[in-house]
Amino acid sequence: MPVSTNTSMSHKIFMLSLLVMVAVTLVFSIRSKKDFSVAKIEVHIEKNKGQKLITKKEVLYELNKAYGRDVLNADIGNLNLYYFEKNLENDSRVREAEIYLDKRNFLHVEIKQSMPIVRIKTDEYSYYLDQDGQKIKWSESGTIRVPVATGNIESYQKNYLKKKERSRIYQVYDLALRLFDDPQFLSPLIEQIHVEKDGNIVLIPKLGREKIHFGKFDNVENKFYRLSEFYRRGLPNEGWGKYEVLRLDFKDQVVGQKRYNQ
Repeated sequence: MPVSTNTSMSHKIFMLSLLVMVAVTLVFSIRSKKDFSVAKIEVHIEKNKGQKLITKKEVLYELNKAYGRDVLNADIGNLNLYYFEKNLENDSRVREAEIYLDKRNFLHVEIKQSMPIVRIKTDEYSYYLDQDGQKIKWSESGTIRVPVATGNIESYQKNYLKKKERSRIYQVYDLALRLFDDPQFLSPLIEQIHVEKDGNIVLIPKLGREKIHFGKFDNVENKFYRLSEFYRRGLPNEGWGKYEVLRLDFKDQVVGQKRYNQ
């Protein structure tokens, strides 16, 4: 049965009126919202391995600094949430920031932190490198437990990953990334990466008294494989604490140097 023209027209008028009502309500709601002030600020920081790089106090400080005064009780209509997000993301410790208001006029700040994999610590500077090899500033207020790299490491340069010549900071990053990617063995094992003046690398384990002489930055995968096999099979048979140094710079073997009193 065909629908009459009058019925069809009435339906269109009804739908149009409904849309106009929704639009008016939305505009009124937005305008009303702008007349209110921020009632409360809720900061949530996603933890990395149960730890924090940045604190709530530091996040609030950055918000107030970007706004020019205290954001709490500020007029909602004067807030630029996108600007706040980008300002927080300029902090190397922050991987992603999301800021929004709820119906109670609570300002929610959601922070995803960067993921450090190693801390570079020399007499001149101290900072982290993340999974992508980017520099993250270090502060005492938020310390992440990751391997520490010490010794003769040149200063950070943004393009160090693109250079053909493998700098010492590149070597440290590569080794740290391998540790991070092996949570079953290497990550729990190694506490420190030390670069000597001649470029040789020494690894310091968290447990045990032996130092691991890694040698030059070559045959990296093979050296870590030999180390893994030695810890899993050889060292339990030889006895823990028997060696002062484990050397990986000999081809296809691990050479243990015994302690002087043994």
